[in-house]
Amino acid sequence: MKVTSYGLSKKVSSELASRLGIAYSAVQQPLAPECADAETEAAIITVYSRITAETLDRMPRLKAVIWASTGIDEAGAAECRQRGIEVRNCPTYATNAVAELAIALALAALRDIPSMVEAGKDLRYPSGFAFGSELRGKRCSILGAGRIGSQIARTLIALGCTVTAYSRTRKQELVDAGVRYAGLGDALASELIFIALPDTEATYHLIGDKELGLLKDGSGIINISRGEVIDSTALLAHIGRLAFVVTDVLEGQFPTHPADKATLKAVAELLKKPNFLHTPFVGVCTDEAGERLIRELLAVLAGLGLGKTF
Repeated sequence: MKVTSYGLSKKVSSELASRLGIAYSAVQQPLAPECADAETEAAIITVYSRITAETLDRMPRLKAVIWASTGIDEAGAAECRQRGIEVRNCPTYATNAVAELAIALALAALRDIPSMVEAGKDLRYPSGFAFGSELRGKRCSILGAGRIGSQIARTLIALGCTVTAYSRTRKQELVDAGVRYAGLGDALASELIFIALPDTEATYHLIGDKELGLLKDGSGIINISRGEVIDSTALLAHIGRLAFVVTDVLEGQFPTHPADKATLKAVAELLKKPNFLHTPFVGVCTDEAGERLIRELLAVLAGLGLGKTF
């Protein structure tokens, strides 16, 4: 039995190699037809891999595809299931890491920390006190109250914010904690909008020109889900009246969602805006999340009858 990973970090792949207990190989590049291993029975991939019929045709012994991520590519997963290939993911390993980054991004934008750091390097000390805003007391909305969204909501409440949630499912524990559920239009009326939605057909461009038009002047967006949730071209038209947009993701960032030229141009223009802050998909990048990912991958493989039980 053989397991092959594609595009995993060297640290994670080396840990799997030492702890898995069965034949394992690591390919540094994302899964693609040219690097597909015909002997592999379980493939571990990242969000930078794109599952296609051509790739699967070259892997006749494949029994399972495991996304080393919270979310999966719906189209790729559907192609696997049609062939009887098991689909798995690692849903909980990065919950806290991503939620913490969402709060950090909000604070960085509210206090203009990037500019303050640059000013500090030059010993330029701002005069007066009106050069930032506090998170406490803000009216916040969470779009997508899954694991990550729920963790963001709980943290915001602990920090003294009022929280509204827009989500498919209603969680009583969040209601008990003080979260109010509402429709999308109502949720977009808050001062801060945290986006933690899954990557699905239903969420593609969920936030378009109409929805952006519902945002109040001076409000802010924090997106730690997927870039495709927001229509970048529409965002470019609205960003001038927003306080900020901070995002760990960009539209067209992953091969599963290639963007057209107009979208890529809009993204390039957004990156030039002073109130658009972008971190390069680092929400999952903590030592603790890396260790949890290894444990979840080992547990998934053991559940499939591959490797040791941990």
